[in-house]
Amino acid sequence: MTQPIPPQKIIVHQLGRDYKSATRIVDDILQDPKPGQIRLRNHFAGVNGLFDAMAMQGAIGYIPLTPPFDLGVEAVGLIDAVGEGVKMSVGDAVATTGLGGAYRHYQIIEAAKAYKIPTATPDYLAIVPTGISALVALEQVAMLQAGETVVITAAAGGLGHIWVQLAVNMGCRVIGIAGSDAKCEFVTSLGAERCINYKTNSVADVLGEHYKDAIDVAVDTVGGSIFDALIDNIAPLGRLVVSGYASEIVEGAKPVLAPRIYERLYWKGASVRGFMNALLSEHHRDAATRLFDMMHAGDLHISLDPTVFKGLQALPDAAHHMMSGQNIGKTVLDLRDGV
Repeated sequence: MTQPIPPQKIIVHQLGRDYKSATRIVDDILQDPKPGQIRLRNHFAGVNGLFDAMAMQGAIGYIPLTPPFDLGVEAVGLIDAVGEGVKMSVGDAVATTGLGGAYRHYQIIEAAKAYKIPTATPDYLAIVPTGISALVALEQVAMLQAGETVVITAAAGGLGHIWVQLAVNMGCRVIGIAGSDAKCEFVTSLGAERCINYKTNSVADVLGEHYKDAIDVAVDTVGGSIFDALIDNIAPLGRLVVSGYASEIVEGAKPVLAPRIYERLYWKGASVRGFMNALLSEHHRDAATRLFDMMHAGDLHISLDPTVFKGLQALPDAAHHMMSGQNIGKTVLDLRDGV
């Protein structure tokens, strides 16, 4: 009879630009929760390639990171043990978010920071924290208003497909940007009026022809030339929200030999705004409650990428799948087997 492996986790043992050089799988120590804490058996982890890439380089601006440290952010699972004073019970399903809590078999978390959910299914990974990020970014940073024209980059991804639906539900005119015809078909099925396949069309040309100076809000996780095209077509008083820059995160930012950005913003009264979800934590709980209600009512549809990635050892492949643009919806790591 095969014996179960001991609990394990993924750590960053040295700073680097890829999982192979920066991470390793190590045995973990199964600890008991202290008062006010729960121990969670992780069933699924959300793959967050952009955040991982920055963390592995020690480039998370609000957290000082010195190896060795644990990796991974969002997970769902079942409570395995509870500390004194905790009102939740063993067997309850919860979603969690926090650096170092996801890419492992077990985690200890303060019970007050857990989100109780009906079942430990991966759909909730698209809400905590991805959906929370989407809603908070639109409301608190973009200050999106009904009827505005919105452009969403990486619109078929785990974050993008939620942005599209939230903006459509507000009665906005939504234009998505994605990397294949299949992805664009998915984006328009969510209610976007148009999706630009950036691999077969010039985003700058399409926006310049059809949406010149008409983008009220853009939310961008890509950066590079797509960021430039968004800036060139921002509307008077428009807002461009930066929520990442995938095109340059791994290899580093590239110099731009062009007039400074204020030349394109000042005369329109437009702005570029950075979005960092961790700095807006006071809005998280309310956002999660509203998103759960939307999902349960059928007003928000969660898409999980159909490619299966099982076990901690599958993380590099899962992250490559996501970062190379092959995913449609949220990429998930299945951690149910082996322990």
